[in-house]
Amino acid sequence: MANRPRALDPQASPAALFGAELRALRQRRSLSLAAVGRLVHVSGDLIGKIEKADRRPQADLVTQLDRALEAEGAIERLGRGVVNEDDHGGRPASAAPVLSPDDAPARLRQVIDTVRNGDHAMNDRADPGTLVSHALAAERVLPGVGRDARTPLYSSIAEAHQLAGWMSFDHGRPRQAERLLGTARGWVERATDPALAAFVLGPNLSFVATYGGDPALGVERAYGAIGWARRSGNHRLTGFAMAIGARAHARLGETDLCLDLLDQASTQLERHDPDGHDPDAHRWLSVFDRAALDGHRGSCLLDLDQPDRALAPLAEQERTSPHQFVRNRVIWRLDRIDALLRLGEIDQACADLAAATDTATGVTPRVLRRFAAIGLRLGELPRSAATTDALDRLRLLSAASA
Repeated sequence: MANRPRALDPQASPAALFGAELRALRQRRSLSLAAVGRLVHVSGDLIGKIEKADRRPQADLVTQLDRALEAEGAIERLGRGVVNEDDHGGRPASAAPVLSPDDAPARLRQVIDTVRNGDHAMNDRADPGTLVSHALAAERVLPGVGRDARTPLYSSIAEAHQLAGWMSFDHGRPRQAERLLGTARGWVERATDPALAAFVLGPNLSFVATYGGDPALGVERAYGAIGWARRSGNHRLTGFAMAIGARAHARLGETDLCLDLLDQASTQLERHDPDGHDPDAHRWLSVFDRAALDGHRGSCLLDLDQPDRALAPLAEQERTSPHQFVRNRVIWRLDRIDALLRLGEIDQACADLAAATDTATGVTPRVLRRFAAIGLRLGELPRSAATTDALDRLRLLSAASA
């Protein structure tokens, strides 16, 4: 009996999505790896490695594959994110800002807040290059900044690199994300801010590792973050680090450890005193609340292959989540659609997908991969009016986001 092909996770990276789409197209055309290789003049072994995201294709091979498989541009669109994975992401804007020692703290703070709000809403104000250029400008004037303002500015520079790193990950550039988050950690050490250290190490570096294919490293980073969060005395932050640790345990299939951390995160949220911390001091923490914890719980249960149990917390997240967190609402709606598909609730899943595609604007590559993963699941099902409409919507969304 032939070996069953290794399961692919199209959400793991741009290369993983490219490989999953390539395999799906090849199988729909009943072509072997060797047959596709002959069409584009490479070995079948190379095609197999590309499908498994073990190799990245060259630009000319992407074009040849699109034509050979009659993909009508779909493979070429996906290939741009693979071939150019780290091009331009997080680099300073061409017009470098000029800051003075007096205005640097306020101007950098304003840029961070504007970009963070745009990032949550997935709109065109979210530009990681703007963050990096302003952080570098602030760094240049540090010698002239007064002693009392210097440490808070260290934290803002760290936060700018943190947010740029997170956005680079969201834009499909994991190596760029790791570099920027590493820079953020260096500035956190100068700021001696245990809360920001926990945030960079846990909700950022841990999540990037977990969903970049190394959940064991994600666990390690999350537990380091929990320690820093406890030192900060912020229960909400501790709960956030625990929720991200639970996501890593779920990816490893460690059910008991995952659910225990989620319960601990819930306890930490209950202990959080919203009046006990300056709301302006940790604005980056606004993204974690009871609704977000429900979303993380639903995602964990889905990763643990318990779609029936995932539906309730994902529905609760949808009901109570603040509307400004557009990206998170869309992602968790896609998790709910995934759960419905696994449970055979095809018509409801397609109806929810129609709503999700109508809501999604300014879709980032990571979110687009989530939509594409749903498309791959739908493509495996018998065609009906509902699935055909859903697949057509996904194709339009992909083309509009190219």
